Amino acid sequence: MAGCAVVALLLLFAAGAVGVLAVGRDRDLTHYPGARLLTSHSNYRGLPRQFRWDNSYFTTDAFTEVYNWYSVTFDLGAESRAIERCILLEGPVDQIVLERTYSILLCNTPEGQYIYATRTTELKLP
Repeated sequence: MAGCAVVALLLLFAAGAVGVLAVGRDRDLTHYPGARLLTSHSNYRGLPRQFRWDNSYFTTDAFTEVYNWYSVTFDLGAESRAIERCILLEGPVDQIVLERTYSILLCNTPEGQYIYATRTTELKLP
């Protein structure tokens, strides 16, 4: 009996570790390769149905490289609006039980590109 309890406890621990790693990997999904993380904020006020992650990054890569990476990676298409030296890419991504909305604001500055990424995940169950 003690052996079964130990195995069950180890399986529970392994499942928890896999869950933590999966959430961490999902959290880093909007991190542009090589960009420096500036800020990170989590908003879990809408739990259990919704949560929101906000991150900002900085990179010295060319603006068009950054724009193309976000456009292709998240299938965001053309920008939804442009504001002076900033472009906003946004759009939903439907999954089986989740709906995610990505909002990526790219700002071109003389120092480099600032990236502001917001992702909202919502459970689609009634």
